[in-house]
Amino acid sequence: MILKGIYKNLSTKQKYFRKGFLFLCAVLVLPACSSDKLRDRNKKAGSNRLIIEGSDEEAKSNAELNADAIRDPKLAFKITMHNFLQEKCGGCHATSITPFIASSDLETAFKETYENKKINPLVIERSRIILRLDPEQHNCWTTNCGKDAEEMKANITKWIGLINDGTIEKLREEAFKFLTAEKTFSEIVTKDNPELNYNPQQMVFEAENVESISGNLEIKDFENASGGKALEVMSLNSGIAEYKFTIKEPGTYTVFGLTNNDSTRNMTVTVSVDTSPNQTWQIAPNGADTWEWTRAGRATNLVSIDLDVGEHILKLSGVSQGFKIDALAITTDLDFKGAVVPPKKVDVLDFDLSELKGANFTKGTILEIQVNQFDENSYILKQPTIYLPSGTISLKGIRILLNGVWNAQNSTYLDINEEVSSPFKVLSSASLIMPADLGPAEDRISVQFEDIK
Repeated sequence: MILKGIYKNLSTKQKYFRKGFLFLCAVLVLPACSSDKLRDRNKKAGSNRLIIEGSDEEAKSNAELNADAIRDPKLAFKITMHNFLQEKCGGCHATSITPFIASSDLETAFKETYENKKINPLVIERSRIILRLDPEQHNCWTTNCGKDAEEMKANITKWIGLINDGTIEKLREEAFKFLTAEKTFSEIVTKDNPELNYNPQQMVFEAENVESISGNLEIKDFENASGGKALEVMSLNSGIAEYKFTIKEPGTYTVFGLTNNDSTRNMTVTVSVDTSPNQTWQIAPNGADTWEWTRAGRATNLVSIDLDVGEHILKLSGVSQGFKIDALAITTDLDFKGAVVPPKKVDVLDFDLSELKGANFTKGTILEIQVNQFDENSYILKQPTIYLPSGTISLKGIRILLNGVWNAQNSTYLDINEEVSSPFKVLSSASLIMPADLGPAEDRISVQFEDIK
């Protein structure tokens, strides 16, 4: 009103002054109106929502004016990422294809993107949604996936930058709770295979691992045999093969063999343990390329021997020419269905669980995983095993991360839910084939538990 009165008092002859005065009003009044409009919209939206418009400088200024709102990581995600993801990824990842990072629902998009670790706040360039663009070239929105990946990184960086230091540190701590230290392939240790001791009442070993062999028994190459070799009787009634084994628990044991008979008639050898008399082991024809676990003896006279703790000797004597045996098992399990012969040595990575943030375990509580290169593009992980010096722990949900990133395809151990008592427990017999990233020289493996206590 005051400005309006001044304007009327200027005479028509002072038109140049009147024009200048109008310009001055525009400069003073319009920004205030815009600011009032922005505040009104923010007020209507609620105290936990912030609308930012205009240039980066204006956005920064408004963010500073509403510091309480900007501490909300979900709100910061909305400002910097939500619309961007809907625009760039909404064609697939809004409702039709998981993960729903481009959902119109803020809660869903935030959970799918951050809480499910498609964004890595510690190493932004290792974020899964960046790697999907470059180098994986997954549905880039331009012809330059590298440029698209940089655009995605820029938005993630803005989002992280909007969150105050205390909040982001808290988020990082929550996101990486129960996360082990990273291990490189140079830290792999070769050790005796602990699987050999998992069942003290069962020993499985290759038939070619003889203590002594004589006569016309030979260790020969067979492409379809475990370990690529097997024992064969080369002529009638000739030769003896001896095997040493150690019993850790006394009991009544029997003998099984992974055998082959590619003839049209029954074949036999004789078997004895220590000073026991020879017993005939008869197997029926089973085909040229077939190896089957059979119990030593005849149908009415199967091998059954009481053995004490200590070292013993198993003897096989050749009878039928062409009899072949690939592996042997000494076991108390009369219903033994066969087993893969475990290697004597394995390559493992050990993770010290006493260093886990959010947990409180004594030194010597270890997660051990066997790790090998499967082929030039992938690794194979198996036999995750917990060792603990005393007591009991419970755990569930294991994620294997490569270079700080978890790939949902590597979900083999997510369903683990176990209670482990001293001294150890194998958590799963399943193998995980995991795509390589940078190669053995640079790749780093870490493990995260959904819960462990």
